Amino acid sequence: MMPAKAKTPPILRVSVAPAPAESQPAKLAVSEREAAQMLSIGERTLRGLRNAGKVHFTRVGRRVVYRVVDLDTLLQRAKEGGDAPP
Repeated sequence: MMPAKAKTPPILRVSVAPAPAESQPAKLAVSEREAAQMLSIGERTLRGLRNAGKVHFTRVGRRVVYRVVDLDTLLQRAKEGGDAPP
């Protein structure tokens, strides 16, 4: 007769899911492409708003970035029916 094998407990496999988006720090500034996507407009339209002085922007080297708070302000002014000057 063979000796009984000792039962080993099952191995638990645990995977760690990425943290929810709420715990990620919010972006302060976004690229031109991201800003256009956030506003649901084309990049060319966004450039037109920028050139007309309707939205603030910052240059970092050759790159143009938009502060998220400025995009929110633009949306609020548009919602209120105003022209959204800087």
